[in-house]
Amino acid sequence: MEKAVLYCRVSTHTQDFDRQVKELEDWAVGKYEIVGSYAEKISGAKKVADRPMLSNAIDCAIKEQATIVSWELSRLGRNAGELLKTVLELKEQGVNVFFKKENISIFSDGKENPFFLVMLSTLAVCAELERGNIRERMRSGYTYFRANGGKVGRKVGYRKTIKEYEKDYPALVADLREKAKGVKGKLYSVRALAERHKVNPSTVQSITRILRK
Repeated sequence: MEKAVLYCRVSTHTQDFDRQVKELEDWAVGKYEIVGSYAEKISGAKKVADRPMLSNAIDCAIKEQATIVSWELSRLGRNAGELLKTVLELKEQGVNVFFKKENISIFSDGKENPFFLVMLSTLAVCAELERGNIRERMRSGYTYFRANGGKVGRKVGYRKTIKEYEKDYPALVADLREKAKGVKGKLYSVRALAERHKVNPSTVQSITRILRK
């Protein structure tokens, strides 16, 4: 039986990927031997290097020579250029990718699908345009809301808890806990941590203040 690595993604922490995972697992029964399952909450516009679970899924698929199975193309990414680059690199490694909703894959019965790259390019651009439309609708909605007296953002006086920070920035909090033990040097400076974890220095400082308390 052919091997498969499942990859699921949602864009925000308020969304849930459990449905994607369960439906893919049910669909794979009798078709694939699942050798890995990865899911994350992160924007599809980010690069593969900034998406740890996708990177792990790719590594697993290469090691096991398994097919990466995703619910739909946009789950693998909404950045057309990055998506095409990722798929082409997998193709060179001989790793197949299958998108269930679109019902397309790089290889079929061991042969390369001659129409795959044409369909992928078209669908990738559509996914990126859809992301742009979503952002424009949100911007328009916020503008209308504010124009009618609405206020966007957290309530006055609100402060995130350390548990919320740990959920959003687990690696950063772990580094700051090490710093709190007394480890010094450039490795743990505010600037170094902000650059490493791709956050604002103010986020590093806010977490530091909580840990000091």
